[in-house]
Amino acid sequence: MRARSVSLQAAMAVTALLEVTSADLCSMGSKVVKGNWYCQAVQRIAYKGVGGQGSYNKITHMDPITGACSSSPQPFSGSMSPLDEDISLHFRAPLKLKQFAVYKPTSDNPQTHLKGNTHARRHAHSEFHQHAKKKRDVGDMVTATIDGQVVSWVNLYDGQAKATPAEPATFGSTAVPNPHPAPVNPQIANKYKAPPGPVNKGDWAQVAYFNSEEGKAHGLTFLNNRGGQGSGVFDYKFGSSLSYASTDASSGAASPGVFGGTLEGTDEISIFSEESCDTTDCGYVRPGTVAYKGFSGPSKAFFMEFMMPDDGSSGWNRNMPAIWALNAQIPRTAQYASCSCWKSGCGEFDIFETLHSGSSFCKSTLHGGVNGGSSDYFTRPASKYMKAAVIFH
Repeated sequence: MRARSVSLQAAMAVTALLEVTSADLCSMGSKVVKGNWYCQAVQRIAYKGVGGQGSYNKITHMDPITGACSSSPQPFSGSMSPLDEDISLHFRAPLKLKQFAVYKPTSDNPQTHLKGNTHARRHAHSEFHQHAKKKRDVGDMVTATIDGQVVSWVNLYDGQAKATPAEPATFGSTAVPNPHPAPVNPQIANKYKAPPGPVNKGDWAQVAYFNSEEGKAHGLTFLNNRGGQGSGVFDYKFGSSLSYASTDASSGAASPGVFGGTLEGTDEISIFSEESCDTTDCGYVRPGTVAYKGFSGPSKAFFMEFMMPDDGSSGWNRNMPAIWALNAQIPRTAQYASCSCWKSGCGEFDIFETLHSGSSFCKSTLHGGVNGGSSDYFTRPASKYMKAAVIFH
């Protein structure tokens, strides 16, 4: 769906995140399916230098009686702006989410051992350790472990606190088509435990984790757009706001709970942090909505294990699973109405998106002030779970 970033690197990988190149594999062949262009199946896609400083229209007021929507210019500048602002993760049916984890550098999270969460059935599971503690140069491989499972990516951070000038926008997949395996195979461990000793400076720490099979989650909140059903609000100008999600995500709920892991029909689930906007400055939020902060900072990593079953249905939004990230201001105002900062480019990143009912292709695209995406695709994991890493750095 839609995103914008000013970055040293915004990258996504399936089973590995390695070198960054801007070449697609269209020279090996391409096809058009239902009006959409596809080249080759790949295992990783990288984005580099996809924007510059600018501004978007930040919502400042919503009137549910008249439908009036007010905004003002919001400037942005930085190594990942505006996606260094807090972002939320969104999932559309048919989809099964087995595990989901969020990691951030410990410099962003001084308390690496998280406090207990007030949500029911939430527990801490793990932290994130790097093998090497020395300063890394741009281009060096960063290797880390999650309970013994190895994760690697190329370091693109040069140590400068200030934003570096953005390179010309380049989009495309690294030239590694399926079925050849990637050299490094990061895993999300099935069982998490706290590591011995403190997390060293320079490491990454887990800030949120969800396991649907165990019914456990910490550091995050499950919402959907069912305002007026137990929580949130509904009006005829802006529709339904965010609400707490029921276990099966088919309706709203009166209080936060743990998602059951399965999305059916056209249902959606959204993942935010555990920080409520009642206690955290989230800027303007729609009156009456359920509002939580997303995951902020120029460096953050999302690990997920999921399946996108083919349920055989067709029609509007049916059998079209997707995973995407939004500037969290968008759903906190109106995700599916015009009163949001989306049109002005505050940020959306389509991570895995099918573009027609029953499609076996998952595209990756950035939308916003700078638009682009890969002509290559990921094969939809319809019959087995896929483990993926989405790394902003």
